[in-house]
Amino acid sequence: MKSKVYLETTVVSYLTAWQSRDLIRAAHQQITREWWQTRAKYDLFISQFVLDEAAAGDQEAAADRLKILREIELLDVQAHCERRDARPHRRSVPRVRLRAAEHLHSTGPVASASPVPVTARPRSP
Repeated sequence: MKSKVYLETTVVSYLTAWQSRDLIRAAHQQITREWWQTRAKYDLFISQFVLDEAAAGDQEAAADRLKILREIELLDVQAHCERRDARPHRRSVPRVRLRAAEHLHSTGPVASASPVPVTARPRSP
């Protein structure tokens, strides 16, 4: 049985971006490209949040991201939320972070059903 991996938007962004001249970012890109070669070992999943984020920005870059995501199984986030009230409350999360909070929350019920390693965006110093 394959491990399940939820892909966050940064993974596909690093995978499709032009090589960065920033050493840390370039290392993240290289690690992502190397990991991508092993993806057949995993059942990959994304959510509508990932598709929405990947579609934003430069049209050519977005098209590259979406081309890769087209082959990955889409989670039905609504089916995994027990009720609307279970989503992050708008008043408790700053507006800028609300989308990210909803994104992370959407994977919670899946993770409780079976462990789903979540790829995290590396934090920049």
